[in-house]
Amino acid sequence: MTLFFGCQTKEMILYRSELEILKADGTLKDIFLALSREPNIKKTYVQDLIIREGDNIAKQILEENGHVYVCGDCTMAEDVYQTLKRIVQEKGKMNDTEIESYMFSLRDDNRYHEDIFGITHRTSEVVDNVRKTALFRIESNYALSQSNVPSTVAS
Repeated sequence: MTLFFGCQTKEMILYRSELEILKADGTLKDIFLALSREPNIKKTYVQDLIIREGDNIAKQILEENGHVYVCGDCTMAEDVYQTLKRIVQEKGKMNDTEIESYMFSLRDDNRYHEDIFGITHRTSEVVDNVRKTALFRIESNYALSQSNVPSTVAS
């Protein structure tokens, strides 16, 4: 199991001792930490680490039936989703229709999980962006489902 997580500074790391135990006993193979406000360290977000580790992530998702768990605010969750989608599309050599279908299948197969919170800052901007993306996903999924329905002939 691989863990990607982020916080502003090292002092904000929750469950540090538990994570060290999970790493030591082999439950967690790798831990990747993104720090966005740590002094003297380049600002890094979870999606930056996901891009860097794209080959490994694609292998876990595409070949090893890996699961994805995303927990955070809605902006971060959408950024992570889009980043994973691009990686899987590229590594899986999928066109736009195939990747949309594949990402929906991850959710349908209970392999993509989200615990999203935090629509408090920039509420209208965030809500508008999330709604646009959600509507696009719904419309894409509907179009995909309609293309798989055989036409009927009236008698």
